[in-house]
Amino acid sequence: MTTESIVSIVLSVITAVTAVAAIVISITQISKSNKQSMFDRRIKIFLTVIGMKSLCEEHSSICEAYINDSKEGPLYAVDSLYLWMTNSSFLEEIQPVISHALETEWRRKYLLKMEELRNMCEETRLIFPDSMGRSLADFILSYEEMLVSIYKYQVAKNSISRECQDAKKPFPRDSELENRCRSVLIESIKNTLKLAEKLATEGALEKIKSQIKL
Repeated sequence: MTTESIVSIVLSVITAVTAVAAIVISITQISKSNKQSMFDRRIKIFLTVIGMKSLCEEHSSICEAYINDSKEGPLYAVDSLYLWMTNSSFLEEIQPVISHALETEWRRKYLLKMEELRNMCEETRLIFPDSMGRSLADFILSYEEMLVSIYKYQVAKNSISRECQDAKKPFPRDSELENRCRSVLIESIKNTLKLAEKLATEGALEKIKSQIKL
């Protein structure tokens, strides 16, 4: 075998090894990138849920007061409840919505945030094991439904108030629209508090910590 043949074989081997090494490195980098992406998605959901669960715990007594007051008639300070339950870094941008419920720009921000919560709910079901993701997803969806029910109640109350002002009448205590919206709101508050407590009692968040690893 000539020197030129040996050199050619060696170069071929080196080229093949280099190609294989490049493929291995590429696969490793893709794997790391995927793990990092999964970590980022899981940690965002986890921290968002922690924040909303904390709001439920912090304002549980206030929520219970709203539930009890609902038996006496209209909830005049429901805007305050909305502000308390959106008092987090994730939700703070839509806090002013409750005072500008029908203004286009604020309503748009509110709708986008509600859509983000619904998408987060579906994403949670996909990236966490069923036994863990189900509890998180149920809580996220319930929280979104609670915020929607507060918003709808405020819109209904504003509408009724305008009609009363125009007619120079007091706010009615037997409005069918107000009663229906109030009933939905109270049930959504109850359900959200129940699911927040379930996360705590079942230790779901502690279990999920073990899934949030690179």
